Amino acid sequence: ALGTAGERTVMIAGHHPLQTSSKHGGYWHWTDHIFPLRDAASWLWVPIPGLGSLYPLSRMSGISNQDLSGSKYKELIAAYDSVFAAHTPLVYASGHEHILEVLEWNSAQYLLVSGAGLWGHGDPVTARDQTLYVREESGFMRVDLQSDGRVRLGVFVVDEEGNATEEYSHYLK
Repeated sequence: ALGTAGERTVMIAGHHPLQTSSKHGGYWHWTDHIFPLRDAASWLWVPIPGLGSLYPLSRMSGISNQDLSGSKYKELIAAYDSVFAAHTPLVYASGHEHILEVLEWNSAQYLLVSGAGLWGHGDPVTARDQTLYVREESGFMRVDLQSDGRVRLGVFVVDEEGNATEEYSHYLK
């Protein structure tokens, strides 16, 4: 399908991000190391220093194929990168992480990560050199294809009552 797109704007949606700066990408907040039981229940503020780092460190070392460090996940990324090298899409949009993240990338021009639709379920996140926008908030993204050919991205943050506020916008094309 990418090979026959010609000059059309191509956007691909998938569940797993090709890159991310949160837990599935290997970023864990210091509180995850000290209070690891909060991953099971947010109210479990039981300090387990040292031992608490085993879970994040094992996840970062590739124990889970739900993380970028997992062998199957690496195969998935390599497969996408191989196809996208010949036919680069404008956007690869995904979820999986409980964050809002916009990255400029190489295999797809933009990576959008928006898996934070449920209020109050954000994960720690950091920024990287390619980051255009990142938030540990609930929300969603909207891509508008405009009649003049431009493509506009809007990132909306949602509060506890369900009110959405556009917090970031960017013309992708």
